[in-house]
Amino acid sequence: MRRDRFYLIFLIALVILLGYLSYQILEPFLVAIAWAIVFFVLFYPFYIVTRKYVKNSSLASLLTLLVIIALVAGPLTYLSILLVQQMGALATFLAGGKTSLLSFLQHPTILTILEKITSLSKWTR
Repeated sequence: MRRDRFYLIFLIALVILLGYLSYQILEPFLVAIAWAIVFFVLFYPFYIVTRKYVKNSSLASLLTLLVIIALVAGPLTYLSILLVQQMGALATFLAGGKTSLLSFLQHPTILTILEKITSLSKWTR
């Protein structure tokens, strides 16, 4: 009886340890798995409609994948191009020597906000 109890406790501890180690192995991939589930839920109806018109399931999967890539990569590419253009414009502006990086702190609106923040910090002490 004691021997059976020892084996049961040992087995439970072993399962918990192996479960934790398995989680540690899978943990870096959990975000990707979650996104895969989101894309599956969103685009499975599109795949079903595509499958009605295309008899080859591999081709229907490829078409669905191309639609997903176009819908995700298109806006990201556009935003990346805009970000690079804005960073280039900022670098050109700062290289012109007309202003320093912190000169925006001298704007009257920013000065008013900073005064309110410092007056609030005096009351919290």
